[in-house]
Amino acid sequence: MRGAKVMCITLAISLIAVSTARSQALSEGTRTPNNTHHSRRISMEQLLKRADVPKEHQWKLEDMFADQKAWDASFAELKNLLKRTDEYQGKLNNAASIKECFELEDEISYHAERLYVYAHMHHDEDTANPTYQSRSAKAKKLNVEAGEALSFITPEILSLSEAELDKLIEDPALKEFKFTLTEMKR
Repeated sequence: MRGAKVMCITLAISLIAVSTARSQALSEGTRTPNNTHHSRRISMEQLLKRADVPKEHQWKLEDMFADQKAWDASFAELKNLLKRTDEYQGKLNNAASIKECFELEDEISYHAERLYVYAHMHHDEDTANPTYQSRSAKAKKLNVEAGEALSFITPEILSLSEAELDKLIEDPALKEFKFTLTEMKR
């Protein structure tokens, strides 16, 4: 999950940087003679339609999903992954099951974040587009479902005795998740 989050956050930051560069390019014409900004607002007449924005100033969302079919496939895959969380409820009392559950959580987080970022950025391109509105709402709803499906993990692990939790924190099989377990214990 941590690696997937870093990748998604890095992608989001990159896309925001492109958006910022686009905004700066569009506002270049609003400088006063002494080179200070007169107004950062762009009038409706100056605002470009998506089709009129040069490609180099557009987000490259196809790097995340090639098309709607790919997004839909990832959405369906995430729905199936969420069903698998039931396999771990009541069973997080040993290193093997905790490791598998954390790996599933990472995979779920990776898919959920990509789906959400893609849908939200498409929605930001044109907030009046009903397809983008629907996709964004669908991604938000699925993120809530993911949070609900995973909500048992921390309480179940914290229900273990302190000695059991300490043993898990030091278990070599959970080395990758040592920080997560330590933070849970705090």
